[in-house]
Amino acid sequence: MVSLTKLVLSGLISVMLLGLSSTYAEDLAQVEIEIKNSDGDRTGASSVTFQVYQYSKNALYTELKPKSDYPYFVVSLPVGQKYRLDGFVNEMFAGSLIINVQNDEQIDFVLSQSSSMNVQVLYSDAYTPIVGATVALKNQDDKILRKDYSDKDGNTLRFGTTPTMHENDFYQFEISIGQNITYVTSPIKLPPGLTKDIKITTPWPKIVDSLITVNAHRDDLQPITSDDGKFVAELYDMNNNKIANSEFSFRGEAYFSNLHVSNYNLLVKNIDKNETTVVANKTITILGNTSEIEVVFEQHLLSNIDADDSEVESIEESIPEIVGCNCVAFRLDDIQDYWLNDVQIEVMEIFDKKNLPLTIGIIGNQFGEDPKIFSYVNQSTSKNLFEIANHGWNHENFTQFDQKVQNMLMKQTNNKLLRMFGEMPSVFIPPYNEFNNDTISAMKENYITHFSSSITLSATPFPLENSSLYHFPETAYTGELAPSSTLFVPVNHKLTLSQIQQSISDYGFAVVMMHPQDFSIMENGDHSNHINWNQIKELEILLDTIQIQGLHVVPIGKINLDHDNIDKLPHWINQILIWYSEGKISDVEYANGLKFYRENAIINI
Repeated sequence: MVSLTKLVLSGLISVMLLGLSSTYAEDLAQVEIEIKNSDGDRTGASSVTFQVYQYSKNALYTELKPKSDYPYFVVSLPVGQKYRLDGFVNEMFAGSLIINVQNDEQIDFVLSQSSSMNVQVLYSDAYTPIVGATVALKNQDDKILRKDYSDKDGNTLRFGTTPTMHENDFYQFEISIGQNITYVTSPIKLPPGLTKDIKITTPWPKIVDSLITVNAHRDDLQPITSDDGKFVAELYDMNNNKIANSEFSFRGEAYFSNLHVSNYNLLVKNIDKNETTVVANKTITILGNTSEIEVVFEQHLLSNIDADDSEVESIEESIPEIVGCNCVAFRLDDIQDYWLNDVQIEVMEIFDKKNLPLTIGIIGNQFGEDPKIFSYVNQSTSKNLFEIANHGWNHENFTQFDQKVQNMLMKQTNNKLLRMFGEMPSVFIPPYNEFNNDTISAMKENYITHFSSSITLSATPFPLENSSLYHFPETAYTGELAPSSTLFVPVNHKLTLSQIQQSISDYGFAVVMMHPQDFSIMENGDHSNHINWNQIKELEILLDTIQIQGLHVVPIGKINLDHDNIDKLPHWINQILIWYSEGKISDVEYANGLKFYRENAIINI
């Protein structure tokens, strides 16, 4: 009897649970939220988010984030409940909506009428416009919403914005005319529908006409005197144009005046000998209140009455006779979505601003969904400065797979990048720098002409001409992997420069490996999406020094001396490859077509 009772109770409980489960499922309604402008037109949703609150409890129920720019959100909510939807655009409060969920329904979330700002940037006299200043619009969370550059009149394009409807919301403008030369405005409030003219008067004078003294010291911090030799200070702008020079007095002082507020490279040279020797190289920032600059001579380069002349080495002479391309290539690995994207963009922007080429290694399956990083790379590739490289499908170790799988992984990334950028990548950067003979075969099957691994995993020599597959491994780096961890530790530009010089001496070229982590600030024991400006400055110094020394910065695909003679895929072949990757051409048609083109010498790859 007891057993029978247990069975009956067990059955009743099961039925009740099934009924509850069924009722719960039936009590969910699907709510579709469509984003519209104040004029009723649909608008993109990529910058829109929602916080959904249970109205009776005022408790956060869920958050909705955009999947794409498509102007819809869909959420399942229990029926018979009221909810408050708080909308945000670029993390700026954009309004609330109360819904009483009864059935599946579609609702419109109408954004408030947008506001805008016309901006003019001026020097401290409140009259003279600043030309070419970077003007960044930020929200109350210090997030950059948009950037523009001031024209000859100091004006930017109009900044369209969401009105500041919440008491804690505001905008600020950050004005920059060089690294570490920034000015941030006071908070700005904007009601809906207002166009506001904003004149930003910076604290910078157009010309610093006061006398600026350069004080020179030995490494023991004693002032340089005429007994140490004859020295001259030379000032270069960030484009390596010589601006001014001044000889040091017997007290170890040189003088400059009438300079623009900007960053400069200060070179100090010993001109007491027949051959000029650089004894100090320093990047300096001239501001309106700059009056003195301290510089310490590098003792191992200092020629004085006690030094052995045979040990004196000039920076210009530190690079040995070069047999090769006299060039340096920089590769930035691990380009991907939603990960250190501010840092990734800042590193690429340094090369963009200096008009220098860069090879970027893109992880195929982890790229293309983040509008921030994708739009930056997409617009930058049109300038022909960035060389797109295949960096694996999921950043997998290729040596763990056979040739067939390696070929497939490489092809997937190539096809995706081809569809995105209209050109097949010809450079492969093996994830973890690992490769084997199967990887080489897969590269040849996928029209790869160049690859770059690690010098420690490679065998010399590395031909600079007449090779069917060029191998140019990394021989220098801007950060190194800490022992027994996945964290990168940045290095000083002098170490990277010495590696470059040694590589050119040994191999005729240099490849500098960079990771976004090298330029990120560590927070809570991990790399954060906050830029390490000190390391960015080290990179700028490195690039400027390389150019001063007469080295060329090139992409990996142009290290070899016969790069202009390498057979490239014709544009129409790229289109055929796109059709193939989209499934519009069968495997058999594709293979037969390539066979026909090769046999008839239409393509030679």
